Amino acid sequence: MTKSSRDNLNPLKSHLLNGKRFLIGAIIIIGVLALYRYYHFLVTGFFLPDEYTYAMDAWSNQTYGYRLFFSYVTIAVFHIFGIKTVDDYASFLPIYIVFWASVTLCAFYGIMKNLGFERPAVSWSIFTSLFLVTFTLLSLGFLTEPMGLSFATLGIYFLVRWMKSSTSLASHLLLPLFAVLSFAAAMYTREPYVIYTVGMIPVAAVIAFRKRNDFFVMGSRVVPPILAILLFSVPAAFFLVWPLNLFGLIVSPTLDFVVNAMANLVPHVSSTISSTIYSTISSSSSASSVVSSTSQTTQTLSSTLASSITSSTASSSGTIVIPEVNSSAVGGGALGIFSLGLLLGWGPIPLLLTLAGLLILTYRLVKQRDGFSGIILVFCIIALGSNLLVSFILAANPYYFSSGAYSTIIRYSDSGIPAFFLAAPFAISAITKNRKGLVGLVLVLLLTVAVAVPLYPRFASSNFSLTQEVNGDPFRSEERRVGKECRSR
Repeated sequence: MTKSSRDNLNPLKSHLLNGKRFLIGAIIIIGVLALYRYYHFLVTGFFLPDEYTYAMDAWSNQTYGYRLFFSYVTIAVFHIFGIKTVDDYASFLPIYIVFWASVTLCAFYGIMKNLGFERPAVSWSIFTSLFLVTFTLLSLGFLTEPMGLSFATLGIYFLVRWMKSSTSLASHLLLPLFAVLSFAAAMYTREPYVIYTVGMIPVAAVIAFRKRNDFFVMGSRVVPPILAILLFSVPAAFFLVWPLNLFGLIVSPTLDFVVNAMANLVPHVSSTISSTIYSTISSSSSASSVVSSTSQTTQTLSSTLASSITSSTASSSGTIVIPEVNSSAVGGGALGIFSLGLLLGWGPIPLLLTLAGLLILTYRLVKQRDGFSGIILVFCIIALGSNLLVSFILAANPYYFSSGAYSTIIRYSDSGIPAFFLAAPFAISAITKNRKGLVGLVLVLLLTVAVAVPLYPRFASSNFSLTQEVNGDPFRSEERRVGKECRSR
């Protein structure tokens, strides 16, 4: 191809590789999948256990554990839109799916635009995000994961925009406030996001002081960063202790356990993790019920950090108490669960792209002394840390070392997805500068889908229960009648 021919194609290439078009295309794909889920529900009456629980709680005006924001929003939506029957719920399901997936993708798009990525990198990053197994899979349900991820991603978007493009004193003060409110909504939707609220407090302070020369109040350049820090840290501290003391109930006991496990971690236990945990758990006392003094409900740790972690207990005040186990074995096991969760939950290619992006950020921080890259790295560490802390809790139960727990491990990799949103575009940006590299990326992604399709249905449903299936022609009136009967159970 001649140089003039390539020049003539450049405008067309730029037109096609428009990030907004890829964004709209991704939302349309999610919409098609949502319609299929709607159709599937009408025919089969297939409820995920958590979907059934959340719907019944909304109809009975009850909250679910510590997930107060999700519960109150769901109750309000059900009342406002008159969702009173299972058929009403079926119509609401695709709207819920498309809305929260759209919020997440739009926030991802906004993060990349504020980070200054070019059109090809933005476009192909959005395309690659659809291959994040846990994102696409969990987006198709009436679950807390889509809402929690949306608010966590929004919070990071507000912080990135504050750091990169706040040009007025109002935006300098409002963006950190919007960020912390988003993180608070996320942690009262999914418990792992409490780590975002805690971890971002010092990060917000660093960002505020990096921008101290941008604004002046009463002739002082110290007042604006102090105000910005207060607007982030005060609401963060408030929501960590109200309406529930999440710091005392979740953060403090979990961190104590993790620190103890890591302090006693020795390299050679890795090969005997499973047997050590099995023998230790079997000799320890059986799991107690989690009793809340606030008369919430009697529940196990499954309604706090993990939906089926039954080996952990709580004190009479509702605080998490993890049973005595071999802490070194738990530390090694947690690292194994964490790694497996990312591999299965994200897929190998998105995971490799994230790791490559982290290496690029590290290089920029060390070699180029780029403080901005260091802040993005901290964002990624906090995101991955939320998943790692959950892995420590899971590692206290030998069940999570079996194949039957794959679906739970996949689910809990969801809270780390913002690390992909932040790091992977750096790697994709480098790849898209080379046509061969881009073609290779697309081919490998499509190949992994071909391999994953027969595997992931088994992984994702490894511990599902309370499901109903209807076989046969879904358009026959008899099959549709049976499907409705299933939904009424």
